[in-house]
Amino acid sequence: IEDMQILSGDLVSNGDFSQIGSELVTNGNFSTNSSWSKIRANYDVTTNPNKATITNSSVNGYIYNQVGIPTVIGRSYSVKVNYYGTLSTISGAAPIVKYDNVGGGGSVYGRRIVTSAAADELIEFNFTATTTAFWVSLFSPTNADIHVWGNVSVKEVGQDWNLSADSSIFQGFANVSSTGTYQYILQSGILTVGKKYKVEYTILNGSTGVLKLGTSLGVSSIISTVGTHSVIANALTTDFYIERLTVCDINITNISVIEITDDTNLPRIDYSPY
Repeated sequence: IEDMQILSGDLVSNGDFSQIGSELVTNGNFSTNSSWSKIRANYDVTTNPNKATITNSSVNGYIYNQVGIPTVIGRSYSVKVNYYGTLSTISGAAPIVKYDNVGGGGSVYGRRIVTSAAADELIEFNFTATTTAFWVSLFSPTNADIHVWGNVSVKEVGQDWNLSADSSIFQGFANVSSTGTYQYILQSGILTVGKKYKVEYTILNGSTGVLKLGTSLGVSSIISTVGTHSVIANALTTDFYIERLTVCDINITNISVIEITDDTNLPRIDYSPY
Protein backbone atom coordinates (compact mmCIF):
# COMPACT_ATOMS: atom_id res chain seq x y z
CA ILE A 1 0.00 0.00 0.00
CA GLU A 2 1.58 3.30 -1.09
CA ASP A 3 0.67 6.97 -1.45
CA MET A 4 0.00 7.91 -5.06
CA GLN A 5 -0.27 11.05 -7.17
CA ILE A 6 -2.82 11.19 -10.00
CA LEU A 7 -2.08 13.71 -12.75
CA SER A 8 -4.75 15.30 -14.94
CA GLY A 9 -4.38 16.21 -18.59
CA ASP A 10 -3.18 19.67 -19.55
CA LEU A 11 -5.78 22.25 -18.50
CA VAL A 12 -4.33 25.09 -20.59
CA SER A 13 -5.42 25.31 -24.22
CA ASN A 14 -3.09 26.78 -26.84
CA GLY A 15 -0.23 26.89 -24.35
CA ASP A 16 2.34 27.19 -27.14
CA PHE A 17 0.45 30.10 -28.79
CA SER A 18 0.56 28.34 -32.15
CA GLN A 19 -3.08 28.87 -33.10
CA ILE A 20 -4.05 31.66 -35.49
CA GLY A 21 -7.58 32.67 -36.42
CA SER A 22 -9.37 33.14 -39.71
CA GLU A 23 -9.10 36.25 -41.88
CA LEU A 24 -11.20 39.15 -40.52
CA VAL A 25 -10.73 41.69 -43.33
CA THR A 26 -13.19 41.80 -46.25
CA ASN A 27 -11.52 42.36 -49.66
CA GLY A 28 -8.11 42.72 -48.04
CA ASN A 29 -6.51 41.51 -51.27
CA PHE A 30 -8.25 44.31 -53.25
CA SER A 31 -9.79 41.96 -55.79
CA THR A 32 -12.53 44.55 -56.41
CA ASN A 33 -13.16 48.28 -55.91
CA SER A 34 -15.37 47.64 -52.91
CA SER A 35 -15.47 47.32 -49.10
CA TRP A 36 -13.20 50.35 -48.60
CA SER A 37 -14.29 53.94 -47.87
CA LYS A 38 -12.42 56.88 -49.43
CA ILE A 39 -11.62 60.15 -47.64
CA ARG A 40 -10.07 62.82 -49.92
CA ALA A 41 -8.69 59.97 -52.03
CA ASN A 42 -9.57 57.51 -54.78
CA TYR A 43 -8.43 53.94 -55.20
CA ASP A 44 -8.51 51.65 -58.20
CA VAL A 45 -7.56 48.00 -58.75
CA THR A 46 -7.84 48.03 -62.55
CA THR A 47 -4.24 48.87 -63.48
CA ASN A 48 -2.72 46.86 -60.62
CA PRO A 49 -4.87 43.79 -59.95
CA ASN A 50 -5.04 42.77 -56.28
CA LYS A 51 -3.44 46.06 -55.28
CA ALA A 52 -4.99 49.35 -54.19
CA THR A 53 -3.59 52.29 -56.16
CA ILE A 54 -4.51 55.33 -54.04
CA THR A 55 -4.46 58.88 -55.39
CA ASN A 56 -4.97 61.82 -53.05
CA SER A 57 -7.21 64.76 -53.85
CA SER A 58 -5.82 66.77 -50.92
CA VAL A 59 -3.51 66.47 -47.94
CA ASN A 60 -4.04 63.42 -45.71
CA GLY A 61 -6.13 61.39 -48.09
CA TYR A 62 -6.77 57.81 -47.06
CA ILE A 63 -8.99 54.74 -47.43
CA TYR A 64 -10.30 52.47 -44.66
CA ASN A 65 -12.38 49.32 -44.46
CA GLN A 66 -16.09 50.17 -44.54
CA VAL A 67 -17.18 47.63 -41.94
CA GLY A 68 -15.48 47.49 -38.55
CA ILE A 69 -13.30 44.44 -37.97
CA PRO A 70 -14.82 42.53 -35.01
CA THR A 71 -12.53 42.09 -32.01
CA VAL A 72 -12.82 40.75 -28.47
CA ILE A 73 -11.57 43.02 -25.71
CA GLY A 74 -8.40 41.58 -24.19
CA ARG A 75 -7.57 39.37 -27.18
CA SER A 76 -4.46 39.81 -29.33
CA TYR A 77 -4.53 40.44 -33.10
CA SER A 78 -1.94 40.36 -35.87
CA VAL A 79 -2.06 43.02 -38.60
CA LYS A 80 -0.15 42.73 -41.88
CA VAL A 81 -0.15 45.19 -44.81
CA ASN A 82 2.03 45.18 -47.93
CA TYR A 83 3.29 48.52 -49.24
CA TYR A 84 4.39 48.27 -52.87
CA GLY A 85 5.82 51.76 -53.37
CA THR A 86 5.10 55.24 -54.68
CA LEU A 87 4.07 55.92 -58.27
CA SER A 88 4.12 59.68 -57.79
CA THR A 89 5.14 61.92 -54.89
CA ILE A 90 5.59 65.63 -54.23
CA SER A 91 7.18 65.97 -50.82
CA GLY A 92 8.42 62.45 -50.25
CA ALA A 93 6.43 62.21 -47.02
CA ALA A 94 6.13 58.61 -45.85
CA PRO A 95 2.73 56.88 -46.07
CA ILE A 96 1.17 55.61 -42.85
CA VAL A 97 -0.92 52.67 -41.64
CA LYS A 98 -3.27 53.65 -38.80
CA TYR A 99 -5.42 51.32 -36.72
CA ASP A 100 -8.18 52.78 -34.57
CA ASN A 101 -11.74 52.34 -33.31
CA VAL A 102 -13.45 55.26 -35.06
CA GLY A 103 -13.50 54.25 -38.72
CA GLY A 104 -10.50 56.02 -40.19
CA GLY A 105 -8.24 58.82 -39.02
CA GLY A 106 -8.08 58.05 -35.31
CA SER A 107 -5.18 56.72 -33.32
CA VAL A 108 -6.65 54.80 -30.39
CA TYR A 109 -4.32 51.90 -31.05
CA GLY A 110 -1.57 53.66 -32.99
CA ARG A 111 0.09 53.93 -36.37
CA ARG A 112 3.00 52.54 -38.34
CA ILE A 113 5.03 54.70 -40.73
CA VAL A 114 6.47 53.15 -43.88
CA THR A 115 10.23 53.45 -43.44
CA SER A 116 11.64 51.78 -46.55
CA ALA A 117 12.65 53.95 -49.49
CA ALA A 118 12.17 50.96 -51.79
CA ALA A 119 8.98 49.13 -52.63
CA ASP A 120 7.70 45.88 -51.13
CA GLU A 121 7.77 46.64 -47.42
CA LEU A 122 5.70 44.45 -45.10
CA ILE A 123 4.10 46.46 -42.30
CA GLU A 124 3.48 43.98 -39.47
CA PHE A 125 2.45 44.49 -35.85
CA ASN A 126 0.31 43.05 -33.04
CA PHE A 127 -2.05 44.77 -30.62
CA THR A 128 -4.42 43.91 -27.78
CA ALA A 129 -8.03 44.98 -28.38
CA THR A 130 -9.65 47.47 -26.01
CA THR A 131 -12.82 47.81 -28.13
CA THR A 132 -15.18 45.43 -29.92
CA ALA A 133 -14.30 46.67 -33.44
CA PHE A 134 -11.53 48.55 -35.18
CA TRP A 135 -10.52 49.87 -38.62
CA VAL A 136 -7.34 49.87 -40.69
CA SER A 137 -6.59 53.11 -42.58
CA LEU A 138 -4.01 53.55 -45.37
CA PHE A 139 -2.78 57.17 -45.34
CA SER A 140 -0.93 59.34 -47.82
CA PRO A 141 -0.03 62.63 -46.11
CA THR A 142 0.66 64.71 -49.26
CA ASN A 143 -1.67 66.05 -51.96
CA ALA A 144 -1.49 64.22 -55.34
CA ASP A 145 0.77 61.42 -54.07
CA ILE A 146 0.02 57.98 -55.52
CA HIS A 147 0.75 54.95 -53.32
CA VAL A 148 0.18 51.24 -53.94
CA TRP A 149 -0.95 48.88 -51.15
CA GLY A 150 -2.06 45.25 -50.92
CA ASN A 151 -2.85 42.20 -48.79
CA VAL A 152 -4.40 43.83 -45.74
CA SER A 153 -4.80 41.03 -43.19
CA VAL A 154 -6.08 40.90 -39.60
CA LYS A 155 -6.17 37.63 -37.65
CA GLU A 156 -6.57 36.74 -34.00
CA VAL A 157 -3.53 35.15 -32.38
CA GLY A 158 -3.33 33.44 -29.01
CA GLN A 159 -6.85 32.02 -28.93
CA ASP A 160 -8.26 31.26 -25.46
CA TRP A 161 -5.97 33.81 -23.79
CA ASN A 162 -6.94 37.24 -22.47
CA LEU A 163 -4.38 39.97 -21.92
CA SER A 164 -3.86 43.28 -20.22
CA ALA A 165 -3.35 46.22 -22.59
CA ASP A 166 0.46 46.20 -22.45
CA SER A 167 0.96 42.47 -23.00
CA SER A 168 1.01 40.92 -26.48
CA ILE A 169 0.65 37.50 -28.06
CA PHE A 170 2.51 36.51 -31.21
CA GLN A 171 2.34 33.22 -33.08
CA GLY A 172 4.50 31.00 -30.90
CA PHE A 173 4.90 33.04 -27.71
CA ALA A 174 3.44 35.70 -25.43
CA ASN A 175 5.28 38.85 -24.40
CA VAL A 176 4.74 40.41 -20.97
CA SER A 177 6.28 43.84 -21.29
CA SER A 178 5.24 46.95 -19.41
CA THR A 179 5.83 49.38 -16.60
CA GLY A 180 2.22 49.18 -15.42
CA THR A 181 1.13 47.95 -12.00
CA TYR A 182 -0.87 44.92 -13.14
CA GLN A 183 -0.01 43.35 -16.49
CA TYR A 184 -0.85 39.74 -17.27
CA ILE A 185 -1.93 36.94 -19.58
CA LEU A 186 -4.74 34.67 -18.35
CA GLN A 187 -7.13 31.82 -19.07
CA SER A 188 -10.44 31.94 -17.27
CA GLY A 189 -12.01 29.22 -15.15
CA ILE A 190 -9.50 26.40 -15.58
CA LEU A 191 -8.57 26.04 -11.87
CA THR A 192 -10.48 24.81 -8.81
CA VAL A 193 -9.84 26.72 -5.60
CA GLY A 194 -7.83 24.66 -3.09
CA LYS A 195 -6.59 22.04 -5.53
CA LYS A 196 -2.91 21.45 -6.28
CA TYR A 197 -1.39 22.20 -9.70
CA LYS A 198 1.92 21.87 -11.48
CA VAL A 199 2.69 24.76 -13.82
CA GLU A 200 5.37 24.30 -16.47
CA TYR A 201 6.59 27.00 -18.86
CA THR A 202 9.49 28.02 -21.09
CA ILE A 203 11.15 31.45 -21.00
CA LEU A 204 12.56 32.42 -24.40
CA ASN A 205 14.29 35.53 -23.10
CA GLY A 206 14.70 36.69 -19.56
CA SER A 207 16.91 39.71 -19.87
CA THR A 208 14.63 42.03 -17.91
CA GLY A 209 12.28 41.54 -14.98
CA VAL A 210 10.50 38.79 -13.05
CA LEU A 211 7.09 37.10 -13.45
CA LYS A 212 4.71 35.69 -10.84
CA LEU A 213 1.63 33.48 -10.66
CA GLY A 214 0.13 36.02 -8.30
CA THR A 215 -3.55 35.92 -7.46
CA SER A 216 -4.19 32.60 -9.21
CA LEU A 217 -1.76 30.37 -7.31
CA GLY A 218 -0.30 32.72 -4.72
CA VAL A 219 3.30 32.37 -5.91
CA SER A 220 5.04 35.70 -5.45
CA SER A 221 7.73 35.04 -8.06
CA ILE A 222 8.73 32.36 -10.55
CA ILE A 223 12.03 31.66 -12.28
CA SER A 224 12.19 34.08 -15.21
CA THR A 225 15.52 33.18 -16.79
CA VAL A 226 15.84 31.45 -20.16
CA GLY A 227 14.87 27.78 -20.02
CA THR A 228 12.02 25.45 -19.01
CA HIS A 229 10.83 25.63 -15.39
CA SER A 230 8.02 24.32 -13.20
CA VAL A 231 6.33 25.18 -9.92
CA ILE A 232 3.72 23.43 -7.74
CA ALA A 233 1.09 25.41 -5.81
CA ASN A 234 -2.52 25.40 -4.61
CA ALA A 235 -5.11 27.46 -6.50
CA LEU A 236 -6.53 30.58 -4.86
CA THR A 237 -8.82 31.53 -7.77
CA THR A 238 -10.44 29.79 -10.73
CA ASP A 239 -8.62 31.96 -13.28
CA PHE A 240 -5.01 31.20 -14.22
CA TYR A 241 -2.73 34.25 -14.40
CA ILE A 242 0.88 34.88 -15.28
CA GLU A 243 1.65 38.41 -14.18
CA ARG A 244 4.56 40.85 -14.04
CA LEU A 245 6.22 41.22 -10.65
CA THR A 246 8.74 43.86 -11.73
CA VAL A 247 9.21 45.96 -14.85
CA CYS A 248 9.81 43.31 -17.47
CA ASP A 249 10.25 42.35 -21.10
CA ILE A 250 9.84 38.58 -21.20
CA ASN A 251 8.76 36.14 -23.92
CA ILE A 252 7.09 32.99 -22.60
CA THR A 253 5.69 29.85 -24.28
CA ASN A 254 4.85 26.14 -23.75
CA ILE A 255 2.66 26.88 -20.73
CA SER A 256 0.93 23.86 -19.19
CA VAL A 257 -1.14 23.43 -16.03
CA ILE A 258 -1.74 19.93 -14.63
CA GLU A 259 -3.83 19.11 -11.57
CA ILE A 260 -2.16 16.85 -8.99
CA THR A 261 -4.40 14.67 -6.81
CA ASP A 262 -2.79 13.06 -3.76
CA ASP A 263 -4.48 9.78 -2.84
CA THR A 264 -3.49 7.38 -0.07
CA ASN A 265 -3.99 3.68 0.53
CA LEU A 266 -4.09 2.81 -3.17
CA PRO A 267 -3.09 -0.83 -3.70
CA ARG A 268 -0.40 -1.56 -6.28
CA ILE A 269 0.96 -4.92 -7.42
CA ASP A 270 4.75 -4.97 -7.51
CA TYR A 271 5.89 -7.43 -10.19
CA SER A 272 9.62 -6.84 -9.70
CA PRO A 273 11.99 -8.52 -10.22
CA TYR A 274 9.95 -10.63 -12.67
